[in-house]
Amino acid sequence: MINHAFLVIFTFEFFVKLLGLGWGIYTRDSANLFDFFLVTVACLEIIIINFNIKLKVLQTFRILRLLRVFKLARVWTGLQSILKTMWSTFKSIGYFYLLMSLFLLMFTVLGMEIFGQRVRFDQDGIPIPVGTEGFEEGIVPPWNFDSFWSASVTVFITLANDGWTVLFLDYYRAVGSGEASIFFISVIVIG
Repeated sequence: MINHAFLVIFTFEFFVKLLGLGWGIYTRDSANLFDFFLVTVACLEIIIINFNIKLKVLQTFRILRLLRVFKLARVWTGLQSILKTMWSTFKSIGYFYLLMSLFLLMFTVLGMEIFGQRVRFDQDGIPIPVGTEGFEEGIVPPWNFDSFWSASVTVFITLANDGWTVLFLDYYRAVGSGEASIFFISVIVIG
């Protein structure tokens, strides 16, 4: 019911603007084109619902109606200021994201080189040394450095400080105190 009420309001707004501005001037503004698109999709959705046709695609366009809020930025200067600040922040975050991605890649490859295919545990959680009997059949820890994906997730968990101490202790026991300590502490400190 509310959906229909808003559709009537937006359709009325569309026709008033179209009659007032004319098609040429109306279509020059991207916000007007967006409104036209939303009204058209909403009308199609109502028609399709009335004929009991099941199309999920048109229902996803309901989310786009939320973007109408950004039209307020034209008249609301406070919202304009917030949106400009958000946009400049997103540009700066892009550089930070690139730096963190390079850092993640660097420590992923380093972790694979140091720890890859070197950590296995027996049924009791005791590390099995590399090259000994039963190593190949040993249990691989869930977060490991044996593949690129697993290594990336392991480094990310360490960077996020989300249970990294359990990872550190597993590798500390299996590989040795020096390599594990230097690697995990440097990921925490540098990252």
